[in-house]
Amino acid sequence: MAKSSEEILEGVLGAINELTENHNLNQALDQAVQLVGETFNSDCFLSRITFENKKWISNIHHTWMKVPNQNRVSQNQNLVINAFGDIGERLNAGEVVSLKYNDAKKPLKKHFDETGGKSVLLVPIRIEEQLWGTLAMADLEDEREWPKTVKATLDSLARIISSKVSTKAYKVGLKSKIKSRTKALLNQNERYLSLIENVPGIIFRCRNDEHWSMEFISSYVKTITGYEPIDFLDHKNGIHFNHIIHESDKLMAREDVQAQLTSGTHYRTTYRIITKDHEIKWLWEQGIQIIDEGKEYLEGCIIDISDRVNGHERVLAATLEAEERERSRISRNIHDNLQQLLITAHLNLIFLKKRKADFSDKEISKYEIANDYLQKAIEESRSLSHKLMPKAIEDYGFEAAVEGLIENIDDVVDTKFQFYNNLNGKHLSAKVELCLFRITQEAMSNIIKFAQAKNATIQLMKHQDSIVLTIEDDGIGFDKSRVTLNAESFGINSMKNRTSSVGGQFFLDSQVGKGTQLMVEIPN
Repeated sequence: MAKSSEEILEGVLGAINELTENHNLNQALDQAVQLVGETFNSDCFLSRITFENKKWISNIHHTWMKVPNQNRVSQNQNLVINAFGDIGERLNAGEVVSLKYNDAKKPLKKHFDETGGKSVLLVPIRIEEQLWGTLAMADLEDEREWPKTVKATLDSLARIISSKVSTKAYKVGLKSKIKSRTKALLNQNERYLSLIENVPGIIFRCRNDEHWSMEFISSYVKTITGYEPIDFLDHKNGIHFNHIIHESDKLMAREDVQAQLTSGTHYRTTYRIITKDHEIKWLWEQGIQIIDEGKEYLEGCIIDISDRVNGHERVLAATLEAEERERSRISRNIHDNLQQLLITAHLNLIFLKKRKADFSDKEISKYEIANDYLQKAIEESRSLSHKLMPKAIEDYGFEAAVEGLIENIDDVVDTKFQFYNNLNGKHLSAKVELCLFRITQEAMSNIIKFAQAKNATIQLMKHQDSIVLTIEDDGIGFDKSRVTLNAESFGINSMKNRTSSVGGQFFLDSQVGKGTQLMVEIPN
């Protein structure tokens, strides 16, 4: 009995609803095939078609028959449709194929006889422009002319089935790819983590903020700092990496990194930290700036260079100590030998002076010249001996020696030097006092030669855990990035080396037109 258009519409909508709403693909296809068969009162089949060895092979996957017949289903399994002419090519081209018993050629007619069919409508299901299967209706009683509305309806359903199958295949493929990719990434991460854990240094990723807030930090951080990685990763209850940087180095390290990042994405810096056990260590850090989703991060590595720095300090200390010993030896030789010889010669000239009345004018002139040169030689030898090893340092300490330096030049230079300290007459260790005196000498010399300063201040402050020497002027300043290997830069390097020889740290800041500030910090 023919169904009304409303019933047909209801059945088609039901099939569409199953295909769109039911997430179980096989169940949805079963239900859709049944609804289509019932709606059009015909047996309905959904077959999967593959192309193998130049053959189109059809297998039924979903069926609904008015009179169930498993034998008919079996006869249509592994069916090579090439035997029936160009049906496979026509379906692959997207053509809806209608077959009737009386129009069929012998091979197809024989197949109709075996399965009891009279007419078949084959609608292609194509995925990515390739034939995937067919949605078919068969009539066992009549050679039907399938109306255009039926063909159009089945074609629409075939397209929906194509979309459903494609989505399912995509999801399955995507899940497989995700699973495979995840496994590969996990294996890769394991290799990277293994590599990171075997690096003798800290591998890190942190925000470029005032705290250096860590996003990742390798376990080697415990070896260097004594803190666990979680101590730095727990931003609420833990500590920030910036907190363990030595107080005197925090600003310097930040400014050093930011200055380098203004001209590129890579940086290198050196600073001290205080470990969990209150030990001071020297660290060398190298990193790169990363912009991720609009946020700025630093990634890099940190290496403990304490042994290298301490070794360098020991070498410098030994070198400078040997240099000072040689200075002292030469100073003593000048004082004990050369000066004594000069004084002896001077005394003999004084003796000759008593007989000056017996000299001719020419002899008197020669005598005066010899006496002047001898006096200058005595004064020069005393000055040289003092410069090589200031007796004020040995006898009276740094405070008196610097005051003597300033007093000696006060009337002959344009710069007004002022000296402040909190030593109150107390001495520092001989090694530290000599080091600070040599740095002060060099700094004062640079100010006089290059700074064109009106005023300069020297300040030495002794604290509980450090000794800090600062020397600043109001001169013309200079661009630190353009300091070349001239006399001034050699003086700066000399001051740096002397500072390192006693385990201290040297800071220099200068801007064109804004003067220069030097600071030396030595552990007390």
